[in-house]
Amino acid sequence: MLSLFEDSVKKGVKIGAYTCSILLNGLCKDGKISKAEEVLQTLVNAGLPPTRVIYNTLINGYCQIGELEGAFSIFQQMKSCLIRPDHITYNALINGLGKAERVTEAHDLVIEMEKNGVYPTVETFNTLICSYGRDGQLEKCLIILSDMQEKGIKPSVVSYGSIVNAFCKNGKIPEAVAILDDMFHKDVLPSAQVYNTIIDAYIECDATELAFILAEKMKTSGVPPSIVTYNLLIKGLCKQSRICEAEELIYSLGNHGLTPDVVSYNTLISACCYRSNTDRALELRKEMCICGIKPSPRTYHMIFSALGGARRVQEMENLYKEMLDKNVVPCNDIYDIMVEAYVKCGDESKVEALRKDMSNQGIAIEYDTSVTNCELYANVVSPV
Repeated sequence: MLSLFEDSVKKGVKIGAYTCSILLNGLCKDGKISKAEEVLQTLVNAGLPPTRVIYNTLINGYCQIGELEGAFSIFQQMKSCLIRPDHITYNALINGLGKAERVTEAHDLVIEMEKNGVYPTVETFNTLICSYGRDGQLEKCLIILSDMQEKGIKPSVVSYGSIVNAFCKNGKIPEAVAILDDMFHKDVLPSAQVYNTIIDAYIECDATELAFILAEKMKTSGVPPSIVTYNLLIKGLCKQSRICEAEELIYSLGNHGLTPDVVSYNTLISACCYRSNTDRALELRKEMCICGIKPSPRTYHMIFSALGGARRVQEMENLYKEMLDKNVVPCNDIYDIMVEAYVKCGDESKVEALRKDMSNQGIAIEYDTSVTNCELYANVVSPV
């Protein structure tokens, strides 16, 4: 498309702003910002003045890759060409500043925006709330929320969700719950994600019972708990060594129209491995496969660690062969675990056999040659 654009310009064919914005958007998404600027200059040289849409596309492209200096340079060009920035222009810059943790500058730009007669949108304020929340300035988040309402802009679920997240991240769960309650008073239905944020915070501070109470409240308020919700509850039960209850919850998911996923099983497998119940962990992995759930690299890593730590070398080797048969490439950590297990068992021949196998897989293994007999030190490194 770029070559077609260049040929068209050379032939004097008029290019529409919409076509140019599509081209520029594609270049920006591919990270080819310098090429996008060349296109802009080509337009100018051909006597085709860039439009607001074209400038906005470039500004957003720069902001997406964190090149704020370039974004503001285009912003100044835009103003020097007497093209008035709109809310899209400002929102892109404010979002870029927020991501760069330059929240004071972002807020100043909102003030400038209003002075220039461009009205902030709910997205503008959401970006500020998110930025202040990330910076731990919780009072500022509430001020922005109040400011929105005074200006006649109704906060969205994203507005409230960002504040809930900020309070939870800072350990202020009661305040987060108060925000949740306020959402109902303001006729904004919380999403499952908002509930999950607070449930996760409860789990992290070992308040699993409160997490379950909130999950029940979630149901009665008309928001169906998601698989993420249940995975968090499973995590909470496992943290409290309530493994049987966690298993019961997994098996009850079908009653709620949900099916367990890899996170559900990995959480349970992790708890079993942590408590040295390796046999149950192995059973759960088989169960995953029967249910059509593909084990993740973390699944294998946990089980290899448990088998290796228990020196159950034969089962570890069987699982390794199964991985290769299924074209699952073992990660470097798994090779580390296997080498360590062989060393602990005093089996130098298997260390050497594994070294050859790894070489065939294109993975290098380095030994500390100053160590003799089975006191080997293995360090697996990625292929060059």
